[in-house]
Amino acid sequence: MLYQKNVLLEWQTGESQLRIERVLWVGDVLTGIWSIDVNDQRAWPVHRRYEDLESDLVEGSVRILKSLDTFLTKLLPDDAYLKKHAARAKKNYAVIAPLVEVDDPSIYERKRRGRKVTDLAKRLGCRKALIYSNLRRYWQGGCIPYAVLPEYFRIGLVTIHPDQDGKVGRPSKNGRKVTAKDKKLFQRGIDDFKKTGIAKKLTKVWELTLGRYFNIGYEKLSDGTLVPIIPPDGERLSLNQFKNWYYKNRNQKAEIIATDGEKAFESNNRPTLGDETHTAFGPGAVYQIDAFIGDIYLRCYMDRKRIIGRPVIYIVVDVFSRLIVGFAVTLEGPSWAGAKQALENAFSNKVTFCRQFGIEITEAAWPVEGKNEALTGDNGEIAGYNANSLVDEFDIRVTNAPTERPDLKGIVESRYPIIKGLAIEWVPGAVRPTKKRKGKDYRLDATLDLNQFRRLMIECILRYNSRRIESYPMSLPMIADGVEPIPIKIWTWGMRKLTGRLRPEDDMEALRIKLLPRATASVTSDGIRFRNVHYTCKRAIDEQWFLRLKGKRSKRVDIVHESLVNRIYLRLGNGRYEVCVLTPADKRFEGCDWYEVLEYFALKKKAAEAAETGELQASAKFHAKAERIVSEAEEMNRAALANDNRSKSAHTSGIRGNRHDLKLHERKHGITNTQSTTLPDKRKLAAVIPLAPANPPKAGEDYVAPARPYDELRRSRKKAKKHGKQ
Repeated sequence: MLYQKNVLLEWQTGESQLRIERVLWVGDVLTGIWSIDVNDQRAWPVHRRYEDLESDLVEGSVRILKSLDTFLTKLLPDDAYLKKHAARAKKNYAVIAPLVEVDDPSIYERKRRGRKVTDLAKRLGCRKALIYSNLRRYWQGGCIPYAVLPEYFRIGLVTIHPDQDGKVGRPSKNGRKVTAKDKKLFQRGIDDFKKTGIAKKLTKVWELTLGRYFNIGYEKLSDGTLVPIIPPDGERLSLNQFKNWYYKNRNQKAEIIATDGEKAFESNNRPTLGDETHTAFGPGAVYQIDAFIGDIYLRCYMDRKRIIGRPVIYIVVDVFSRLIVGFAVTLEGPSWAGAKQALENAFSNKVTFCRQFGIEITEAAWPVEGKNEALTGDNGEIAGYNANSLVDEFDIRVTNAPTERPDLKGIVESRYPIIKGLAIEWVPGAVRPTKKRKGKDYRLDATLDLNQFRRLMIECILRYNSRRIESYPMSLPMIADGVEPIPIKIWTWGMRKLTGRLRPEDDMEALRIKLLPRATASVTSDGIRFRNVHYTCKRAIDEQWFLRLKGKRSKRVDIVHESLVNRIYLRLGNGRYEVCVLTPADKRFEGCDWYEVLEYFALKKKAAEAAETGELQASAKFHAKAERIVSEAEEMNRAALANDNRSKSAHTSGIRGNRHDLKLHERKHGITNTQSTTLPDKRKLAAVIPLAPANPPKAGEDYVAPARPYDELRRSRKKAKKHGKQ
């Protein structure tokens, strides 16, 4: 029988933690065996059936580690240690002796073991934990009395020798002969360490496989770690033997798929026997679109002291001719809004577009205007409802490459490195790899602003479109007609010979507007407000949208907007639009990008929030001073009116006269400060400004109104005018 007491079983499950079990009791075919994990400090015996062990042994999930005759003696500590702790070991063993000296398998069952331990603890007057601890150490340590020595598992070298099934053959100069069992273990190592991605290099895979499946035992360190013992030279297999087997039996496709996934294999490792050009039958048949983060840092043209980061570049490429038919440079992340700007550029007239940036070209230099038939994206910008608008409004077929499959639109993917080499790498502010730890920060070299970079991109695309592509698969008709592999010439030849697939629109401006991002704006007295910028139009003025009326409710309108702030378009329904231009107050933003305008308002708000503390402090200071002035005036009033017995009507009836007296006084003496640190004497105050009589005469009796200087002023003005006329 293979299974005997104290035999070690190593489970080869591919897990990082080794599991080695010691056989504690062997029964017949029906009762099976009991074993315990020798490394788990919380382990308890488990029951194993013979049929299960036999199947695992055949499959290779478990192997039997047979010990040498000297195995138990190697477990013993040295004599000095034994003499020092022998008494303690005998005491620990005496605690569990009534349980282990009887060959009763019921001790391994949890419930029966619990009852026996409880009875024994009561009989000996000790804790149950002490009995359980010594039982586990006794079973894991080889079922010998010395297994319960103090700190037993932190002592010495534990050497376990595996079984050697079958003849190994004559040793070669590189090691012993490879057997059928070795090949199975090789495959286990590949499955466990290479296919799972734990190790990529074959040398590392072999080291892990050798330690896991070809060791001759384990060394147990003081912290309980099991270190595999590698067979000596001449007894172990070599790396070359492992490599020879691997390269003869490997399945590279299966390994790459298991390690990186099927999508990564299709993208990076699949055979490239075809060509995408055959999917397009002429110019304008199929466009491909993609977005890239430009490897260059730009500055803000509203404030060139500020660096705005890296732009997002959209490129639209014609599959048939490789011509770049449109592009967009924005500061928005890869999104539908940016993709629509690139498509708008692809559909529009390039002469007009280039003229906006001060670049004059001819129609032949970039002869692309109109809609294409199909568009391929990457399941990002033109996916879902965004693609529906292209299908419904423009009758363009839309296809999206699956995620992680950029190879399905490889033409547009391969254009960016070309653009980078032409227009980015040599420009100040370009992202540059540096090997120095404290190298110069290339972001500080940013020089171009957004519009200057757009101009550079136009020049770059014009250069690319007239550049030879030696790898282009020329067709036989092209070769017969002597067409050069230049995108602009292939496009021109295809438009002439293959009719072309572009579909011109009667109203290209309406087509362009349909591609612009949609939004809503509010109508205020300052104009049509969108993102804190105000616009006006003829319709709004004619219909008096901006009148300031009480109870007037704000009005919301649907608009579309461009990437620049210059204008927006009112959506009037039935496909009609009206242009709205900036109000005079917001002409300052003309020519700016929306990103920079939004950043300006964000910085303005941030500055206002930062200044809020100072404003509140200044307001608090003002209120404190104002309260002091008011309190001083109240004190003066109380002192002046302390003995004043006049009625309320007497106080108010002399206001006009009091006003006249004080006015004459200030004309004569100027503005004087009557405030002092002490309250003024009432008599002195009356001498300066005579108080109104207690009972002033009523008008019409003996009251004579004071002289008004206004009449004298009028007469003097008339006299001056009269002399001036003469």
